[in-house]
Amino acid sequence: MRADQLKKGDIARIIHIDVEPFLKKRLFFMGVHEGGRIRYIMSSPFYDPLLFMAAGNWLLLRKDIAKQIEVEVGQ
Repeated sequence: MRADQLKKGDIARIIHIDVEPFLKKRLFFMGVHEGGRIRYIMSSPFYDPLLFMAAGNWLLLRKDIAKQIEVEVGQ
């Protein structure tokens, strides 16, 4: 499952992040890393960007970036 497919309130474990190295590094410093947890909060009225919480940080991620984050729900 991808992060953009999560439902409101879902908490998921990040399995793999398939983005460019510079973006992966920026996400890491915001708490988004493989093995970490991410919670889907809500989307904007037109479904882009999406609001997440990771490691106590509020994150607005564009939908195309959220599609590149593979997650597993219920772990």
